[in-house]
Parts: sequence; structure tokens; C-alpha cells
Amino acid sequence: MYSLEEFLNFHPGGPEMLQMHIGTDATSYFRGTNDPNQKGAKVHKHSRLAHFKLNSLIIGEIQEE
Repeated sequence: MYSLEEFLNFHPGGPEMLQMHIGTDATSYFRGTNDPNQKGAKVHKHSRLAHFKLNSLIIGEIQEE
């Protein structure tokens, strides 16, 4: 789980790209993989720098049952 509040206005694609995924699993969008169950946004493969930045925004982990 990530806190993107401070990063919203710095996202190169604009805050809307992040806001549309609030409360959802956006893993396939971030990784640039095609997931037919997720619609409404372009998929983008992020750079290593983006992965590094995302790691700095971790606030918790969701445990699957």
C-alpha cells in the first residue's frame, strides 16, 4: 500500500492518472502489463527511477486471506 498524496502533483502523467486508481490494485498499470479486467487508462511501463520512487512511498502491506 502506498501513500501518493505528496506525489500527486508531481506525477508526469498528471494527478488524474493516479486518482483513477485510488483504492484499487494498480499493479498491472504500473508494471506495464496488459490486464483485460482493468479498463479506462493507458498502460505504461515505468522506469527504474519510478520503481525507486514508489518504494519510498510504501506505508503498509495488504495481507491476502
